[in-house]
Amino acid sequence: MEANPLPPPPSPPPAPLQNSSAPVASPPLPTPPRRGGVWKIISGILALLVVGGGGAAAYYFLGGPTTYTEAEVLQYIREAYVPNVVMVACMDEEGGEEAGHGSGIYYWNEDGGVVETNAHVVVGSDGAFHGCNIYFPHPDDGGFYNAAYFAGAATLHHNKIAVVNGTKVSGIDFAEVYLTAPRQTDQGIDYPWPPAQAGFGADLGPKWKDICHESGSALQLGDKLVALGYPGVGGNSLTFTEGVVSGFRGDNGEVVKSSVSINQGNSGGIAIDAEQGCLIGVPTWTTTDFDGSGSNLGLILSTSFIRDFIAGVTDEATYQPDPDVRDFVTHSIDRWDVALQYPASWKIEENEDGTMITFTAPPESALDLFQENVSLTIIEPFDLSLSAYANAFALALLSDNPDGSVSEPRVFTSGGGLPTFGFGYTLGDGIVTVVLGFRDGDKLILFMGEREGASQLSEAYGSIIGQMGDSLVQSSR
Repeated sequence: MEANPLPPPPSPPPAPLQNSSAPVASPPLPTPPRRGGVWKIISGILALLVVGGGGAAAYYFLGGPTTYTEAEVLQYIREAYVPNVVMVACMDEEGGEEAGHGSGIYYWNEDGGVVETNAHVVVGSDGAFHGCNIYFPHPDDGGFYNAAYFAGAATLHHNKIAVVNGTKVSGIDFAEVYLTAPRQTDQGIDYPWPPAQAGFGADLGPKWKDICHESGSALQLGDKLVALGYPGVGGNSLTFTEGVVSGFRGDNGEVVKSSVSINQGNSGGIAIDAEQGCLIGVPTWTTTDFDGSGSNLGLILSTSFIRDFIAGVTDEATYQPDPDVRDFVTHSIDRWDVALQYPASWKIEENEDGTMITFTAPPESALDLFQENVSLTIIEPFDLSLSAYANAFALALLSDNPDGSVSEPRVFTSGGGLPTFGFGYTLGDGIVTVVLGFRDGDKLILFMGEREGASQLSEAYGSIIGQMGDSLVQSSR
């Protein structure tokens, strides 16, 4: 992003952070979100759900079905949405400089000015909120910028736990930030407070009173969508892109897939049904964020799922790794004559033939890109030397992934008195693995602790995996 054209913001008041949480991967073809009443609590267009101050407010238009032309819907988008799609530029540390930018939608309620966006737009690399500058476009052409404000407080939802349709969901990539002070013009004059814009969802008069009525129809494959935001490729001005609905993801209608182009900076903006002017969701990811395929399928967090998540928020927070052994429980594998201690909140899965057991850590939040797990595999009968097997195993890993690196395998006697080997393996694109194998009679038990998405184990997970390995070996004395 270009250098900040404004002087440093005034010192913000303390920002009371709230904990948040992570959507779960889910099978395709969910029930698609309804168009018109995208947040099911409304019968018209819902500007935005407000969470804060113990209440919720919804803005909407009521009216019977009316047919609008494509040109009229486009004009409605210009009048209702464009003035309130803002650039959100946030700090990576307290008192720091802007570290990047995304997009958001602004509205005003009894608690003040609110901007809704993605959590990953507003949190720093430490996972905390440190304040954002909010830039408003010129309402006539979307040019940058018409006014600017500082947001010094936020409600985050990426590490909250909610129950949606009976299923626990560990957070969504969604946040609300609150305008706490106006910035100044180049002449040193405060921008008007509250912002001059009426805010999305304000009454635009009878002309548009029923443009987004509750039609009862579901969003369908091939329906036209438009997205508004501030992608880096679009420069410092609001950018309008269009596409179609390409599909859906999630059992609860979490994600709308679309051909709408979503680039860095688009995150946190809005996607709109181009045929009725209804708010569909928040552009959040692209497929390249997950599979590196080079395709750019836009993934839109649906407003209906956001509403359901917020309505179902519990007092629980998402999992945080804790190496305190007091939080461990024991899993005994009688047929192998071993036992392993592991964190009680980890999930256990066993393959069909009973030769592998996997322990998987829960996600820490909706922004958790890492996956930690420990797997146990039994090989029997086993009649090779540990040294030969360890070296062959390490070479096989390198053969499959030439860009990886392996520490030299080491053979030793464990604290439990069993012949043991160990080595570490790292793959450049973000997999780190600790390999431990020990021989117990005529069987080999292979222990692998892995963190996908990272080039090293964190201190907490390193300690957890180490304790799990120790407990396994000790149980086989």
